[in-house]
Amino acid sequence: MDVGTNESIFANPASYVNAVRKYSKVSFEESLYSGHGYESLAEFLHRGYDSETEVSRHIKVERGQVPSQFAWWYVLTPGQQSVPRPISSLDILAATEAPYGQLLFFRGYPSATWLATIGSYYMIDPEFYRRHLDFLDTTTATRNFIESSLPSSSSSILKLRLTTLGSHAVETPIRSQPRIDHLRRTAEKSMKSYRNKLKRGNGWRTGDSVVRRYTIHNEDQFSIDQAITIYFSPVERSTKKWFIIIFMDCGEDLRASPAGPWLDEAEPWKANFHSHFFPNSLHRSNIVLQPQLWKDNHPLDKKKLGNTQRMTQSASRLHLRYGRFLDSDIMSRNPIYALHELFAFVASAELQFLDLMAENLEKELGGQLNEDEIDLDNYEVNLISQSNILRARRLLEEHIQDLNEVLCFFRHKGDMITWSQSSQQEKSDMADAAVNDLEQDYQYLMNRAETLRLHCERAMTIAMNSASIAEARRGIQQGKSLFKFTVLASLYVPLSFTTSFFGMNIMQFGNGDVNIWIFFVVTLPIFGISALFLFYDWQKLHKLYRRWVAI
Repeated sequence: MDVGTNESIFANPASYVNAVRKYSKVSFEESLYSGHGYESLAEFLHRGYDSETEVSRHIKVERGQVPSQFAWWYVLTPGQQSVPRPISSLDILAATEAPYGQLLFFRGYPSATWLATIGSYYMIDPEFYRRHLDFLDTTTATRNFIESSLPSSSSSILKLRLTTLGSHAVETPIRSQPRIDHLRRTAEKSMKSYRNKLKRGNGWRTGDSVVRRYTIHNEDQFSIDQAITIYFSPVERSTKKWFIIIFMDCGEDLRASPAGPWLDEAEPWKANFHSHFFPNSLHRSNIVLQPQLWKDNHPLDKKKLGNTQRMTQSASRLHLRYGRFLDSDIMSRNPIYALHELFAFVASAELQFLDLMAENLEKELGGQLNEDEIDLDNYEVNLISQSNILRARRLLEEHIQDLNEVLCFFRHKGDMITWSQSSQQEKSDMADAAVNDLEQDYQYLMNRAETLRLHCERAMTIAMNSASIAEARRGIQQGKSLFKFTVLASLYVPLSFTTSFFGMNIMQFGNGDVNIWIFFVVTLPIFGISALFLFYDWQKLHKLYRRWVAI
């Protein structure tokens, strides 16, 4: 293999680690190309790298983990269905000639030795690792807003969001907003603890699944977000050889990986026997009539999990028999076409998520898109609805941003097309048609998400208007009640004055020795002072006082 001809690079992963460490120490005072944001990656590589692998050329495996569960390798050959090969040492890569394209699948939580060894062998841009392992970042990179990079400076890297839906299978789900809010607060605390452990790597083994986000949609349904980061690189531009690395968060079964809120730790018995993920199946014409393509030839390791069920994700089989429906000749020569099945799977998962959002929004909105059907008197319900719709809108906006990045990738794929070796116009047209179909699918998803977001915005506007109308109605009602009180008071105030007046100890009434004129002498000045305080413009008086003081 041509990449391995440079023995100094092949046998010295330590130099790769040292390069990342040195760059992470370059400050913005020394260079415009500072290494801020690489500190966490450098620390991870330096802390976990085992220099003994330089001699054995076998990649370190923690705590008895099976090597094949992390790295899988496809050598793409024209006219031949590629078979996935588990990577246990670099000797496997060096001993196999790859005249065309290659695909490498990384699954789950990595070890530093894996990253350093394969990174040095393929001369992988460390930015690829940094982008995928952003959960390691414990520095000020996020607070300094330098964790992102422009598309032109990272055109060889693409990060996808993979959303998997699940259910806790509540037997009799009751829509209780306080209960849902409680579950969400509990989940947020649990995910905060999960992320802190993930940053430190406490309890993680090579190949364990990683979850970026856990979202509760209702008492029964939830979703998890995971990342799939893709790295494109030519091996030799002169021969148009290339390789692609697909780094997936999805690895081991989540029940065998470090626990999170999706396992419902408060009621483990319920999670063990009921919590599960929804299947996410790819659709293809006439698949029913092709039984030889239904199942994989590489069943997943049936690790014993006690008496509990597995929480299997459809994505856990993505690396097995990959590309079975693709043309092997085009796949081995065109890197974009080779990723068709991966893009299609992510698009299918995104469509499933949007279907869930549409269903939940329909339940949440109810009659809110019709202003005549809004319950203006139920103020608390309207406020809860606004909160849920706002949450849904934020989720949709995040997914729209991710979809937009994928569309930008498809629109600026020209550099990778130059790697293509196909000399047949028919094959080239097939590849272009397949890529165009993917672009149309993602454009459809973008339009669907935008439509749902607009529904949310319209519902928010109507809900806010209804809240304003309800507030105005309550104000009018309070005004009416106050008017009645004023009328009633206007009847009793004269009576109260009369009874008080005649109840005084006045000489003229025969009840005392005080003359009646004293009452008027005291009352009128007090009334005048009260009226002065009530009607006089005190700001004007203050200005006059300041002018007098100034004189």
